Parts: sequence; C-alpha cells; structure tokens
Amino acid sequence: MKHILLLSSILISISLSAQTFRGKLIDMQNQPVSFANVITLTADSAFIAGTVSNDDGTFQVTANKQAALLKISYIGFQEQILSISADKTDLGNILLKEDNLTLNEVVVEANLNKVFGERREFLFSPDDKLKANSGLDLMRNVPQLSLNDMTNKLQTANGGTVKVLLNGLMVEETDLIGLRPEDIIKVEYYSQPPARYANLGVDAVLNVVVRRSDNGGYITANLRQGLTTGFGTDIIQGKLSKGDNDYSLRYFLDYRDLNKNRYHQSYAYSLNDGNYDIRKEGLNGDYSGTYHVIEGNFARIKNENYFLNIKGSLRLNPGNENYPSSISGIRAGQPIETGISTSKAHSNYLSPALDIYFSKTMKNDQELIFNIVNTYYDSKSDRSLNENFGSHTYDVATSFRNKSYSIISEAVYEKNFGKHAFSVGAKHSFKTLSEDYTAGDGWTNSRYDIHNLYGYLSLSSHFDKWHYNIGFGVEETWLDAEQKQTYFVVKPNLLVSYNYSDQSTWELKSTINSYVPDISLLSGSPIFIDSSFVSQGNPYLKPYYEFTTDLNYTYTKGTFYLQTGVGYSYAHNPYHVYFDNDGLQALKSYRNEDYLQSFNYNLTLNWNPFPWLTLAPMYMLSYQKAKGLGYKSTNWMHFFAAYASASYKDFALTLQIFPKYKNLQGQTISQWENLFYGDIRWKKKNLSIALGVVYSPKTNTLFTSEGLPVHYYETQDWRNFNGLVFANIVYTFSFGKSKNRNVQQKLNNADNDSGLYQDSKARL
Repeated sequence: MKHILLLSSILISISLSAQTFRGKLIDMQNQPVSFANVITLTADSAFIAGTVSNDDGTFQVTANKQAALLKISYIGFQEQILSISADKTDLGNILLKEDNLTLNEVVVEANLNKVFGERREFLFSPDDKLKANSGLDLMRNVPQLSLNDMTNKLQTANGGTVKVLLNGLMVEETDLIGLRPEDIIKVEYYSQPPARYANLGVDAVLNVVVRRSDNGGYITANLRQGLTTGFGTDIIQGKLSKGDNDYSLRYFLDYRDLNKNRYHQSYAYSLNDGNYDIRKEGLNGDYSGTYHVIEGNFARIKNENYFLNIKGSLRLNPGNENYPSSISGIRAGQPIETGISTSKAHSNYLSPALDIYFSKTMKNDQELIFNIVNTYYDSKSDRSLNENFGSHTYDVATSFRNKSYSIISEAVYEKNFGKHAFSVGAKHSFKTLSEDYTAGDGWTNSRYDIHNLYGYLSLSSHFDKWHYNIGFGVEETWLDAEQKQTYFVVKPNLLVSYNYSDQSTWELKSTINSYVPDISLLSGSPIFIDSSFVSQGNPYLKPYYEFTTDLNYTYTKGTFYLQTGVGYSYAHNPYHVYFDNDGLQALKSYRNEDYLQSFNYNLTLNWNPFPWLTLAPMYMLSYQKAKGLGYKSTNWMHFFAAYASASYKDFALTLQIFPKYKNLQGQTISQWENLFYGDIRWKKKNLSIALGVVYSPKTNTLFTSEGLPVHYYETQDWRNFNGLVFANIVYTFSFGKSKNRNVQQKLNNADNDSGLYQDSKARL
C-alpha cells in the first residue's frame, strides 16, 4: 500500500510539473507556417524541449515547470520569443512576420529538404542562389529534377514530364527564366500529381513560391545569346505592385538561325511493285525559327478575402526549314542513281488567349476557386518535297490552313479542418479544329472536336508519423473526328508515407493517369516523305490510361539528400508512332497499341559537402515491354545525369551532363544523344554575366524495332551546336519592399496545341 501511495505521489508530481503548450503558427496572409522550430526555454534561456510545427501550422510541446519562454524561428520570418506560464497552455494563433532582409543572407545549416505526405519542400541557400543565373537555373538544385538546356524543359529523374506552377498558377518553364533566384523562397515538389492534375498526363508537379512587393516592383532583362551561331533566348519583363494590385508585362523571344543542320533518313519496305530501300544522307541545311510571347497580367490580392488574376497573351511561332540530302538505294526493285532530295517547309501560328482566375476565401478555412481560359489559333503550313535522280523527278506540295478554338473551365472547393484537408472539383474542356488541306488537287475541309469532362475529390490527412492522400476521379471524353466516340474511366489514386524518423521516410504511391490525344494527331491529311511514303495523323485515335505504382525511400540529413525506389507502370492501349504499308504505299502514323509496361529502379542524390559545392547525380534503370499488332518489343533503359556547381566569392561554375539513352515507345525506340552543358558566371547585386558552352551534336534518334513491315530510321546532326558558345547577361532594377504571397496551390489551364500535325511543321 505504501508503494502504491508513493507511485501515485510521483505521478501526480510529474503531472503537476509538466505542461503541454499548444498553438498554431500563421503568416501575414493567414496561411499556416509548417516546419518552424518551436522550443521552450528557462528564464535564463536554457533549453528544455523542442518540436516543429505540423503542415497545418499547429504544434504542441511539453515542458516542465521551469519553462518561461517559447522561442519560434523559421527561415524568412522574424524570430518570436513569447513569455509562457502554466495557467495558459493554449496559445492560440501566433502571427509570424516576414523577415525579407535576412531571408537571402542567412546561411542554412539545418535540413533543406522537408517531407510531408504528398509533397516535399526544398529551400535554397545563398550559395545556391549565387550559382544560379535565373529562377529556372535554380531548379537544377531540386533533387529528382533535371534541366535540358537546349529545350529549357524540366524533367523528372526518369525523363517524365513536369507541370510547373508559380505561386500555385500553371506557367511554362520560360516564366521561370524571368525570375531572380533571390526572389524564390522555396519550391514544393509533388512526386505524384494531386487529383486536381491527374488528367493532365504529367508525372510530377512543381510549385515555385516567390515574393511579391507591397509598393514597388522590378524591371529585368535576361539575354542569352549564341556567339558561334544564331541562337538566343531573351526575356524582358516588368512588374509593379501597388497596394492590393499587381501589374506585369513580359516579352519572350526564343530564336534559332542555323545553317549546318543535317537531316538523315533511311527506310525499307515492300510494295506491290517491288522492294524499296532508300537512304537519304543529309547535307548542310538551314533552319530559322522564332517563338514570340507577349503577355500582360493584372492581379488583385486581398490576402484574407480573394484573389483575382487576369492574363492576356499573344503567341507567334514562324519557322522555315530547307533540308537537302543525297538519295540512293533501291526503288520498286531497281537500283537508283544517286540524286538530290530537298524538303522545304514554312509554318506559323498566331494565338491570342485570355485567362481569368478567381478564388474566394471564406470562414472556417474554406475556399472557392474558378478558372476559365479562351484560346484561339490561326495556323498554316506549306511543305514541299523535290527529288531528282537519273531520269526521275518527283515534286509534291501540301498546304494547311487551320483555325481552332478552345475553352477550358474549372471550379474547385477546398476545406481544411484540423489535420485534414478536403477538395472537390470539376473541369470541362472543349476544342474544335477546322482544317483546310490541299495537295495540289483542290482544297478539302475537315472538322475535329474534343470534349473532356473530369470530376474529382480528394482527402489528405496525417496522424502520428503517417500521412496519406486519397483521390477519386471520373473522366469522360467525347471525340468527334471520322466518327463519334465516347470513353469513360474511373481514376483512383493513393499516396501513403511513413516518417520512420526525422531523416527517413517511406512512400507508397499508386494512381491512374489519362492521356487524351492532341487534336492535331487526329488529322487524316497526308504529308509526303516521298512518292510512296506518307505521314499523317489518325482520326480514330482514342484516349489511353496508365496505372503506376512506386515505393520510395528518402533519407535526408543536413544538406545530404538520397532517394531510391522501385516502380511499375502499365499503359493500356497507349498511342505511339507506328509504321505500316498496304502494298500501295508505306505509312507513318499514330495508333493505339496493346500495352506498354515498365519495371523501374531509381537513385537520386543531392549533396552539399561544403557550402560552396553541390553534387547531384541521378540514375534510373528500366526494363520496358510493348505489344501491338504483329509485334512485341523489349528494351533496357539506363538513364544517367550528373550536375555539379561550385562558387567562390562572386563567381560560380556549373556543369551538367546527359549521356545518351534509349526509350521504348511502342514500335519505335527513341534514342536521346549526349548533351553537355557548362558555364562560368560572375554575379554582383543586380548584374550577372555568364559565359557558357553547349555540346549536343545530335537530337534524339528515332528507329523502328526489328521484324516490322517498315524499317525506319531518322536523326539530325546539330553541327551548329558542336560546341556552341554563348553569353548570358541578366540585369534587374528593383524597387519597393517585399513580402510573401499567399502560396496555397491554385489552378490554371492552358491550350498549347496549335492544331498542326508534327510532320507538317518546320522543325529544328
């Protein structure tokens, strides 16, 4: 009995001497601040206990009766020190004020990578920002991502597509070129797209969070010019913030003027009049093309009430090609004398678009979001083919005059309650294409329509060390080309993660993605490769669906990041390029095949052994299998990329390499060739000057698997890029104070399909 009384006394004394303090951290936009450090101290600042805030900003920390102070700290916010006492353990909402003066000066020695359920957060050190020439360049530091410097496109470690968001709004990678690295607070990376984006056919979502000005803004110029050939990517943009309103204007120009391109083709097949085995060896050819974007944007931001964004844009994309080649081989069973084949093309489109976005924040953590986008394309293409060898002369010309219109509308409702978040939404898109086509024998008109309706709901939550996100969507697609077709699919997705420790996380994700064909792929109008070989779209294409599941392990400690995992994907009736012949002519087109499946292993590292050095290699091994009408194909894919950067005072050096790899796409294998990129830059305050080199002798090579009715091979030599030297100058004039924008994920839509079939365009 004495022992029981003694034990009870000890328990009572412990309970009386320990208190659990609770609260919620919010920023000036009333948004939760996650992963902030919260510690309790004695009156003389001795440490007692500590924790970090949850994703919803809440925290609880247990301390003894000596606790007198609560200290809160997080990068980009002013440090808070509060007096606490045992008679008030519920501290309610605690407002953290942004500290933009120290955001870019602090040396981050804590973990830069934070893991929360469906997303990962990545912060950047001052050295990272010193080594970057633009916001897009800074994305090289994000594990699991790589940047192709020839296309300015981000991709995942396994070559997958990435949807880029800027403060939650969908943008293109080119929008990040105009950002100063210093203005980027963090990025949020979704290795599995949330249900809202599950119908976009992307492999990951990247949200870049930037600062905005109260009353002020900036004007910036980012000019990247080739010194050894006609090459340039330039952006000039300005932004002004005044009270609740933001105004911005941007001009983007991407151009190529090349004179040493060589386009090689070979193909073999049998027709009723005999065997064909044609070889075309490319001679020096010309390509000139420009891509213009003029964009104006107005945003009105009431931090605790609503957000309105209106964007108008105009895009133009003129291009010209002239590719001669020597031609030899066998035609209709007869050897042919060596001759000359010349392919010429001119294509262009003009596309105005209007994008209106509105969100309304209501009581009890509720939000309504609406988005509507109207896009118009007026496009044209003129292509000609001329062949001369011996007594044979062949000339054919084709022309397209297309007009297309699309409207995309979306509505979303979101609700946060405690540790849970719920969202439900619907999206409808409609696009119509009117195509006028001639091959010299009169004009024909065709019309193609696509309707797509997608609805979803999702729930995310966490308890203890477990996080999960469950989504459920339904999608129906109506295609009206040569015939009307309707397709329906149910699309569940699941992500579960377990934080084994502060450094280790296990993640299981499984989803069904859908892919709706671009309207340009429905065109049945032929483009002539030669007199007996044509390329065209397929009006009978249908959407396809892909099931993917992955198990990944992530380890982070300090500035070291490792992720490794295995995965499996199965695409049902995917559409790919295919080749066939009917005895009268050979055909290059698109067709829904039986399946494409892959078994994957990936390894990604990101390490800062010193503040001035970053090393980031990545590797993927994949075994791929495809089956279609009359064929089965397999392929082992080894993908490797390595990135390294170093800085010293105001100087920085960047190196990146992509060795070639092969990817199976149905009947065909696409081989991406070697790409090397390096630059050295000097950066001081608002001015950055870089000198760089790109080595990329070839684009991707496309060839068919063995045993098909048509053997096909094509590649291009980019001889102008065999050591392209370029200069990059960035200057920014900024004014006004800065603060954080509401960084909650939003939505935005876009139509980037001009309606021109790929082989009807002038192509680099």
